[in-house]
Amino acid sequence: MRALVVGGSGFLGRHVAAALRAAGWQVVPVSRSGEVPLDLAACPTADLRALLRSARPDAIVNCAGLLWSAVLDPAALTAINAKVPARLAAIAGGRRLVQLGSIYEYGDQRILDESTQEQPATPYGISKLAGTRAVLDGGGTVLRLGTAIGAGLPARSFLGGLARRLRNAPPGEFTVPVAPGERDFLHAGDVAAAVLAALGAPGTGLYNVASGEPVAPRRLVESLVRVSAAPVHLRTIPAATTARGGTDRQLVRIEAAATGLGWHPRRNLNDAVADVWRAAQV
Repeated sequence: MRALVVGGSGFLGRHVAAALRAAGWQVVPVSRSGEVPLDLAACPTADLRALLRSARPDAIVNCAGLLWSAVLDPAALTAINAKVPARLAAIAGGRRLVQLGSIYEYGDQRILDESTQEQPATPYGISKLAGTRAVLDGGGTVLRLGTAIGAGLPARSFLGGLARRLRNAPPGEFTVPVAPGERDFLHAGDVAAAVLAALGAPGTGLYNVASGEPVAPRRLVESLVRVSAAPVHLRTIPAATTARGGTDRQLVRIEAAATGLGWHPRRNLNDAVADVWRAAQV
């Protein structure tokens, strides 16, 4: 079996590609600067069709998404988060298509299951929801993710950037802006496992993929400082609203993924934080 992994050189794309290879899949990773270079947001549809003819994938997994970027204008978000999945859905030609969505498509609501009416509150959430609808309308599967953490987090991400700050932090007070409340975080390896489950599931549809247990961001910061053994004293201050949005506490229901995919989160968040730290040393 062969899978085309769009965004295969990105954070989640690398985790998904590794899990697929370990499960016996042949992986064709596609990204702007990866093994198979192609800018899916800018290339003509004819180039996409040519790619499918040459790669002959049995399935397509879209891990491409724009959030960690210096520029987050609505047009750029739409080009990557909405139009790329819509184009993939239009040319999939009956192949299994799995899209990585986001729980932030639901907006600022507290209890989230697949029947919750989406009310995205940010350009990020709006663009991701448009991509989700295109894939579902095309008969594909969407995995709405909590915030994934693990090895390879970009430097512009919260924990990825924090790990890099800690590498050279001088002794003394270490001030970190931390969002209030509790959010859903999960190990990137659990995301990859959910993709494998979706590719092997008998049907398609929409599934929340999350830990199901809200966690205070401060807990992850404390875990990272502890595993780093940096000679610092942590001081947290309130953070500004995130680019993703979301209310102070969100509970993500994951029963549908257990029933429809046979998937459950199995990995420990402390292990994910340790992976972030180890990868930041390279």
